[in-house]
Amino acid sequence: MLSKEDYEVADEYYIATITDFCDGISIEVLDDVLRIYEEEEDYIACMGIKRALDTLREVLNNEQIKQEYENRRD
Repeated sequence: MLSKEDYEVADEYYIATITDFCDGISIEVLDDVLRIYEEEEDYIACMGIKRALDTLREVLNNEQIKQEYENRRD
């Protein structure tokens, strides 16, 4: 079972990953970072990074769908 501190650390990795993306780091590079942490078996870091990547992909997918819909309406 994870402790409150584990979740706080995972949240820090989540925020750092979102920040890195906003600063111009690509999803592909962030996937590579996740793989590095997986190899190091730092699963708390992985939890935060994976959650951020899932969030980013969902947002980007929704934005793409919205853009495709608007393009069809024009």
